[in-house]
Amino acid sequence: MSQKIKELTSSSDYDFRESACAEDPWRYVFPDWFPYYRTKGAIARHLQPAVLEIGVRFGYSPLAFLNACPNASYLGINVDSNTRGGIKGAIHRARSAASKYHADFLIADSQAMDEFPG
Repeated sequence: MSQKIKELTSSSDYDFRESACAEDPWRYVFPDWFPYYRTKGAIARHLQPAVLEIGVRFGYSPLAFLNACPNASYLGINVDSNTRGGIKGAIHRARSAASKYHADFLIADSQAMDEFPG
């Protein structure tokens, strides 16, 4: 499996920076994140999963996943605040960026949830 993922990574043209948020305060580390999101997309392309993600922020992970698996389902949960590493309003940007996919976003405090949707 790891060889196939390496092949998919090296043949991918996905670049999360093309859809990154211009106001992201972490932009200075984007060059370091580039291989991470390209590999994440390759893993998704290989496994074809449905995804539940806690902590969406600007949506770079769902975009990598959905770019690789455009017909898959995705649910992201994020507490829309400046606490716990979050950035208020970021989930709205993620929702907009993923609007052409089967992606749902729930604004909620996952740490206060007894169970997850579905």
